[in-house]
Amino acid sequence: MKVLRNLAVVAPLALLAAAPLQASPPSTLKGNVFAQPWAVSDFTLTDQHGARFRIADTKGKMVVTTYIYTHCARSLP
Repeated sequence: MKVLRNLAVVAPLALLAAAPLQASPPSTLKGNVFAQPWAVSDFTLTDQHGARFRIADTKGKMVVTTYIYTHCARSLP
């Protein structure tokens, strides 16, 4: 009896978990293609370890940059 009760709980949960896998449409990739790479002037930053990072050191590699501010030094009125 206990096995049937456990099965009655587990079976519907398994079906609910598998439903999105069957119903999801195939994914498509979206993006942009740039014919020529963008030229960037050399600049120097400090990485997360406090070491110097120069963009020139990445020559020949694909680089993606983002700028995220963790705090603003200027307080707003």
